[in-house]
Amino acid sequence: MRASQVESLKKIFTDYSVSIDKAGFRFDLSKFGDGDFFSGVSKSGKRAKFRNVFNVDPTRRKSDETGNKLKNWIGDYDALMYHFLNNRDVFVTYDMKVYMTEEKRKLAHEQLGLLILGPEQAKLHLAQI
Repeated sequence: MRASQVESLKKIFTDYSVSIDKAGFRFDLSKFGDGDFFSGVSKSGKRAKFRNVFNVDPTRRKSDETGNKLKNWIGDYDALMYHFLNNRDVFVTYDMKVYMTEEKRKLAHEQLGLLILGPEQAKLHLAQI
């Protein structure tokens, strides 16, 4: 994520009084830099439900799937998983490719109750609640 995108997301959070959710990240992968922590949260039933939608951990995927973007795959996977494990229902992202294809977003909403939105969609959604 580019610095301008991070700043844009932080502005949405500030403008709509949304807090950045704390998520467990692997070493050196957090984009927001504060509030993140290493985690040993074990909620195996919920993790299994998450894996049913988003499949295996990116480190277990073949390199031809992730290419040179493995860190991006890991960051997205971890952020989404902890968002779900922490009972958050809206996830805002610029990346609509890896885990956020329309099919995955639909499955996440139907099976996990997790709404994955781009920044502009998130503004519209947040303005309505």
